[in-house]
Formats: sequence, C-alpha cells, structure tokens
Amino acid sequence: MGIYDVFEGGSQPFDKAAWIAKKNEEKQAAYELADSTADRMKTDGTAFRSYLDVQGRFDRYSVTNAILVTAQKPDATQLKDYKKWREDGVTIDKGATKITILEPGNEYTRHDGTRTIYLMFQNEYSANFLHTLWKRVRKYGAFCTGITQNVEDLLQSHTARTMLSNSELLVMLNQSGNDMDRLAELLNISNTQRSFMENVGPGQGLLKVGSSLVPFVNQFPTNTSLYKLMSTKINE
Repeated sequence: MGIYDVFEGGSQPFDKAAWIAKKNEEKQAAYELADSTADRMKTDGTAFRSYLDVQGRFDRYSVTNAILVTAQKPDATQLKDYKKWREDGVTIDKGATKITILEPGNEYTRHDGTRTIYLMFQNEYSANFLHTLWKRVRKYGAFCTGITQNVEDLLQSHTARTMLSNSELLVMLNQSGNDMDRLAELLNISNTQRSFMENVGPGQGLLKVGSSLVPFVNQFPTNTSLYKLMSTKINE
C-alpha cells in the first residue's frame, strides 16, 4: 500500500483530503485482514504453516505484511509495485490482482542489520501474533529467539511480560538500574542474584533455565576469527 502515489495527467484536480481518507480506509482494511488471518492461524495448523512458508520467502517483511501476503497470495515469490515491475521489463497483465501490504516504517536497525524485539510490541497485531507464535512454534520443531537492549520499554507490554515469564531460557547480561528492577520484579530475582547482572563485564550475567536462575561467566577470546564474526561492537 504505497504512501507515495504519483498523480499525473487527467483533468480533475487532486483532492488531497479524499486521497488521505481513501488511504486510511485501505490501511484499516489491511489491519482487519491481518487480524482475522492471525485469529484463524491460532487454531488452523495448515494456515499457520502457510504463514511460516511466506515469512521464510519474505524474511525482510514485517510479521504483519507476511500475514497479509499469506491471506491474499500465499504462493507469491516476488512482490513489487507497478513502477518496479516496468523497470525490470515485466508487462503487467490487464486485470492483474494487486496484493496489499503496509508501507514500511522507519524502524531502528542496528549496524549488524538486526532489530530489537521490543519493536514488535508497538503494534497490536504483530504483538498478538508473536505471542501466538512464541507458544506454538515448538510444536512444529522450531523455536523463537528474541533480543533487546530496551528491557524497560519491552516490559511496558503485558503481552511481552507474559512471554518472558513463561520462556524456558533467558540470557540476561549487564542491566541498568531501571531494567534490573523490572526484571527482578517479574522473575523473582533476589538481591544476591541481581549482583550477577550489575556492573559486570561482557559475557557475564544470569541465566533463567526453567524455574532456575544460574549465574554465568563466558569470556570468549577476542583474538579469534569467530569472535570477529560474532561481535556487534561498531569499533571492532
């Protein structure tokens, strides 16, 4: 669903208010379609597997857009707007069916190309779907991994708090004061256990494994090729 439409030719003046109203209607319809599709996937294993296939092919797409593709054309392999297809020398058949997705936003991306999981909870639809995925994916022989440096922001979401408290494995590295307080309250971390996440170096922290909390120290050699591949520090 492109925001930057091009208007040229024609004798009618461009009605900006009408265009905005139309785009808002299209966006609302897209959200409703994503919501109803996500609800169906909660109980329909075939639909859920179809979503996983789509998300695998369009791994750069948001959860919401992958759900929208699943709802409209789950066998799609490439999606481009009209202008891009023409630039690639492809003729659009008359009467071709369009696929509606949402215009990407300016989400924060780290220098290594990854995004923090808390962004998923800023949208009701992606948050609810991620919650369902988090609970069901192990039934299909898979698992979910999330990472964030914004613990306080993440825990403002009730859905995120429920997911964290029910997760089998959490790796908690050095934490700030506010983040520490939130995690301690959620996971019943004692003052002694908190000390393993406070003012500690890289590779040190606290593991939550099932109902157990285990301190760890994993100081990986920094003079190895593997460290250079794994490090996310900009100056390295």
